[in-house]
This record gives sequence, structure tokens and C-alpha cells, in this order.
Amino acid sequence: MFTPSAALSALRKASRSNFVRPATPKEQVKQGSPLIKQKLQGRKNHHAFWQLTLGSSLFAVFVASPFLGKKIAQDPEFRKYVPAWYDFTLKKNQKGMTKEEFHDMFIEVQKEMHERAIKGEFTDDKLAKMDWKKEKIGGNDVSAQALEQGWGKLHPLDDEEEYEDDPSDHENVVVAQEEPGKK
Repeated sequence: MFTPSAALSALRKASRSNFVRPATPKEQVKQGSPLIKQKLQGRKNHHAFWQLTLGSSLFAVFVASPFLGKKIAQDPEFRKYVPAWYDFTLKKNQKGMTKEEFHDMFIEVQKEMHERAIKGEFTDDKLAKMDWKKEKIGGNDVSAQALEQGWGKLHPLDDEEEYEDDPSDHENVVVAQEEPGKK
């Protein structure tokens, strides 16, 4: 049991003995103790060391992952060493157009339209016939049907009257007038 008299005797004994400071890192190197033991010497818990180790390894993996991912995606020989369940590469579609094929097709269509324009296929009369808004199917005006069904509105539930110009909106507008004597 710890009594006040025992505490007092322990304090007197401690005050009579000299203070011994721990060795500095330079002194520890001179004594030959390894660097890792120098940092951890005198500590009861080594959790700071393990936290630093874990944090630095996570940081290294974080920095290395984009380079590793690019290597996996672009190098088929390196992909052999990667498990199949980790391989997320997509096969390229062979039926799609390349940029060169699309460019060639675009230039071909452009030349064809230019030749048709030179031949006179795009006169005002022919363009008026091609206008889909005025197209009639079976005697019915398609644009009238579209407006009747609400295709011409900004929103199907909105009234067109809200968007039309209302003269009452302009009543409070002051128009600047010139004075009769000034020009």
C-alpha cells in the first residue's frame, strides 16, 4: 500500500540522486546504436513509427497507381502479369470509322453538295419545295397539325399569350423626345 510517508521518502531519495539526461542522437551514433533504435529509444509505444510507415506506403501507392494503370492499359505484354479479374481494358470496335475515314466521307459529301449547287439544284423554288414546315401530306398542312398539337410551343403546358408582346407592358416606358429647337 502506498502511504504518504512512503511517497515522502521516495521524493527525498530522488532529490539526492543526480539527474541523468538521455543520450542525444549524436551521442547515440557514437555509441553505435542503430538509427531506428535512436528514434524509438526510451519510448514505450512505437505507434508513431508504424503510423509513419503505413502513411508513407499509402502515399507511395497513391503516387504510383496512375503510372501502373497506364502501363496496364497500354502494354499487352505487361497485362500478362495482371490477374484477369483486374483487367478492365475494352476491346476496340472494329466496325467504327476512323478519323481519316470520317474526314474522307465528309469531304466527299461536301464536294457532292458543291456540284449540286453548281448544277442549280438549290434555287429558291426548289428550296421552297423542300421546306418541311410547308409540306402537305394528303392535302393537310403538316405545320398546321403540328401547331394544333402543340409542337410549336416553348412548353406544352404554357400558353402562347404569356410570351407575346403585351402593350400594357410599355405604358410606363418614358420615351426621350427631342426639344423642338434642338437638333
